[in-house]
Amino acid sequence: DFVFIDGGHELPIVKKDTLNARSIVKNGVIIWHDFGSKIHNDVSSFLLEETERKIFHVLGSLCAFELIGDGAM
Repeated sequence: DFVFIDGGHELPIVKKDTLNARSIVKNGVIIWHDFGSKIHNDVSSFLLEETERKIFHVLGSLCAFELIGDGAM
């Protein structure tokens, strides 16, 4: 499964898109665009608060990702 999140950048939308993605991804990856953006701060703020989950930032990019299921091991 693969979900790329690059929709609305306001906190409520990022949260809703993330919850929706997590409800359908059983074994795969979720990628968020605009992590570390100087324009869209809510994406980073939300993901940095997700301390119970392992969110990875792709160095030199505006992408962050989370592995779900078997890939998370």
